[in-house]
Amino acid sequence: MARFCVQCGNALENGSRFCPVCGRPVAAMPVSADGPSASPRASMAPSPVGTRNRRTPIIVIAIVCAIAFVLGGLGGGLWWSHHNHDVQLAACRDAVGRIREAEKNASDQMARARRLTQITDEQVDDAGTIDAFNDALNDIPATISSGSYSCPADGSAADLKATAQRASDDLSVQNKRLDALEKASDAVESSRDSKSFDTNKTALRDKIDAAQSLLDSSDGNVDDDANRQTLSSSIDSANALLGAAKAEDSEKLAQASSDLDDAMAAVNGDVQAYREADQARCSAWAGTYSVFQAGGTLTLNADCSYSEAGSGPMPDAFIGSFQYQAHSFVANDDGSYSWRNTDGDTVSYYPSGVHDPASDEYFAHDGSVNTVVQYPRVNADMLFFRSTW
Repeated sequence: MARFCVQCGNALENGSRFCPVCGRPVAAMPVSADGPSASPRASMAPSPVGTRNRRTPIIVIAIVCAIAFVLGGLGGGLWWSHHNHDVQLAACRDAVGRIREAEKNASDQMARARRLTQITDEQVDDAGTIDAFNDALNDIPATISSGSYSCPADGSAADLKATAQRASDDLSVQNKRLDALEKASDAVESSRDSKSFDTNKTALRDKIDAAQSLLDSSDGNVDDDANRQTLSSSIDSANALLGAAKAEDSEKLAQASSDLDDAMAAVNGDVQAYREADQARCSAWAGTYSVFQAGGTLTLNADCSYSEAGSGPMPDAFIGSFQYQAHSFVANDDGSYSWRNTDGDTVSYYPSGVHDPASDEYFAHDGSVNTVVQYPRVNADMLFFRSTW
């Protein structure tokens, strides 16, 4: 009876232990009485030659797919490795770049803090702000530098990632400490400004009083009122500021006080110049003058003070010393000059050729010609003296 392989349908020879086509053991295969058509699988199985032709491409395709898979995996791994390196390099350089951008701000913050270390407890309203500031400053012994971090292009992805993480962490810590330092610095400045405001406000009020006193006392004691007008304007501005000043205006108060100092210095200079001029007003005319038709002399000094002495038939008629009343000197329209002594008497000097009322009245009394008008003269107490007799 014919036997067929139940695996591939191939006819088996008697005594075969394995199918020569598919290699299946034949011991367990049933015997068919009707030949190949008796087995459903045998009737459906392809011929041995057809089966070989179909299996060969399948095996080749499988091998090609396997090779493609392996090569694809290797290529994908290489691509991923390169991409990851680029990502980590960019992240590292970005982290270091953020530190570089923050360096100037950190430097400015530390410079400001160093300036504030000069503020003492006596300069602030609340000494506790200085203690808190010192604590915040001590938390930052030094600021970080971008030069401390390296992101080489040939570095490993792992090293670049680690550097980026370290740079980001360091910057985050520093930013928190700088924020704390900035708040502490603001608190110290605010406390200082508060105390400075009260101090400057009081100082400006006192300076306004002194300026007003000088403005009043200098009236008539300067040759030119321009600087007095500037002082008056500065006083008005200072009063306006004082009435509306807030805590943040401390520096404005100090500036107003400084402006008053400058204006007062200018007026004081004018007063001093006027006083010095007073001390030499009569220097060109100083000398001894004789009483007209009477005994006695008048000695005029450079500062317009003078003394009188009797002589001849009236030795006791003119005796005394008289001091110049400061800032009383005036130039008259007729070419003469007048001033007052400390007794309130008016004294006048008449240059040669300028008429004086006393001598004109004397000579007009008898209709004679005024012969003394040709001499320089000094009139005091309604008596006139001439420089030559």
